[in-house]
Amino acid sequence: MTASTLTVANELIERAGLATGIPHSRICSRNKTTRLVRIRWAIIRALRVRHVWTLVEIGDLFGFDHSSVIHALNRSASLMRKDKWFAALCKTLAK
Repeated sequence: MTASTLTVANELIERAGLATGIPHSRICSRNKTTRLVRIRWAIIRALRVRHVWTLVEIGDLFGFDHSSVIHALNRSASLMRKDKWFAALCKTLAK
């Protein structure tokens, strides 16, 4: 992963933190509370859709394999239609 891709990822994580009030360290932790998982899913969605990262690159960032990234992308697509808070976060990160 290059320095510029890490910068993009860190900027997205910081923006998600500002939008949710959750610090960078908690977003990147292994904690699996629903809110933190959904924040990670929104970041994953932004990295894949807006920044066109590969599944492996995204997985490397969070310590996931590519199938976990696929799961996150599928679940985030579904959540976008059902959860207004999640949809708003995704919209914020897509800018």
